[in-house]
Amino acid sequence: MQTEPGVPPSVSTVPTTAEALWNATERLRALEEAAPAGIVAFDLEGRVTIWNRAAEELFGWERAEVVGALYPLNPDDQQAEHAALVGRVLAGESLSGIETCKLHKDRTLVNISLSCGPIRNAAGRVCGTMQVLTDISEAKRLQEQFLQAQKMEAFGQLAGGVAHDFNNLLTVIMGFTELVSEQLQDQPAVLSDLEEIAKAGERASQLTTQLLAFSRKQVWVLQVVNLNDVIAHFEKMLSRIVREDIHLEILPQRELEHTKADPGQIEQLLMNLVVNARDAMPRGGTLTIATANVRLNAARAREHNAAAGRYVSVTVKDTGNGMTPEVRARVFEPFFTTKGVGKGTGLGLSTVAGLIEQSAGFVTIDSAPGVGTTVTTYWPAVDDSIEPAEVEPPAATLVGTETILLVEDETGVRQLIGKVLERYGYKVLPARDAEHAIAIEAGYADPIQLLVSDLIMPGLNGPDLAQAIVERRPDIRVLFVSGYASREAVELSLTTRNASFLSKPFTPDKLARKVRERLDRAAIPRPAADPA
Repeated sequence: MQTEPGVPPSVSTVPTTAEALWNATERLRALEEAAPAGIVAFDLEGRVTIWNRAAEELFGWERAEVVGALYPLNPDDQQAEHAALVGRVLAGESLSGIETCKLHKDRTLVNISLSCGPIRNAAGRVCGTMQVLTDISEAKRLQEQFLQAQKMEAFGQLAGGVAHDFNNLLTVIMGFTELVSEQLQDQPAVLSDLEEIAKAGERASQLTTQLLAFSRKQVWVLQVVNLNDVIAHFEKMLSRIVREDIHLEILPQRELEHTKADPGQIEQLLMNLVVNARDAMPRGGTLTIATANVRLNAARAREHNAAAGRYVSVTVKDTGNGMTPEVRARVFEPFFTTKGVGKGTGLGLSTVAGLIEQSAGFVTIDSAPGVGTTVTTYWPAVDDSIEPAEVEPPAATLVGTETILLVEDETGVRQLIGKVLERYGYKVLPARDAEHAIAIEAGYADPIQLLVSDLIMPGLNGPDLAQAIVERRPDIRVLFVSGYASREAVELSLTTRNASFLSKPFTPDKLARKVRERLDRAAIPRPAADPA
């Protein structure tokens, strides 16, 4: 007895063979339509015989378009691979978990996990191939993000180690250069050479700052700022960077909201973006820097893994060459650059991303070949007021007679700091590590007004050393120095009572000012003991 699909045979108490076949067919049809994965079958000639609803949604072709037609999913460069796979299936083999790409109707590629096996007729002979295709595009995207995060973490660890050692060396180079310069004021030719050494040290310091920034390890000195003021202050420098055939246009938003940022890092960010824009306009053009108040709703914030709310944006737009989608997808990778050898480090945009992400903001980029590039950074707005700038004291007021316990495991840095502090009149007790410092402190009967300690040292670190000494000398001030430290480490160090932080490399003048500032600041009194 024959039946039409969807029309059951006459019902009887004992199912006939036809009824059983109809029931099995209906169950298979229901399973095929309910399956979340694409189910596709084709015969020995490669003509499609099954194309379920999930396959329609996944690849864009409707069932009527493909059933009876040749299998449409193979890209041109995959034909040989597909033929080999089908050959294995027709030989009776079942395969699963094959990661590949298949064509969508719009000619884009879909990442697929493919399982397939043979279809047999009543005689047991293979008469076709059945495939189950699962979209793994999202899983691949998440995997790529994870691998990128791992790569960034590895780069971050490398950058941190390089920056720590490099900043110690730069502290010695820049510090002793300044000390020697002070003694050779009557020898202009030698001073000129020393100035070149100092400039090279400053450029090297900026490179280590970039390394730490793109690895998200840089420590910021955050303050409430108006980005219009920061840009205006830096405009003269920016105008020197661009060529005469590039028109620089500044468009500040009136009544721009405040944000919390490190002005020096904002200037570095602008420098990177402007240099990229300049290099993208070899025949000249227009470079626009604009600010704006922005409010992000929940949906738009989710697109950027950010919090909804008020932001301040800084947009840098050029009319240059623009980027292809392939280049745009990689621009935030560290060391990726389209510039020639010796013309770029590949740290510019990755530095931008690192800087903005540390402030809970985000960055977007829009570009196309021949159209130009627009990079927009978004900074969380704050309601705080801008504090008035502190007036630096004259050098004459930096001298002192206090006793300073100096703990630094790098010999050159320890010698430099000791020499600088002694020149300003301080008595210095140098120690090579925390254990040595504890021994010196325990054997020193007179007051010690300040502990200057490296933050990260072999054995006992700076914060632990400070806690031990503060317990015995509660009125002592503390100044931590470091060439590399995570934000968490710095925040931990500042939980030490009466503590400040100074990042390497620093000049002798900057060290002297920080020491005097720490000594002159009112001490936080020791908490009163709980009554017994």
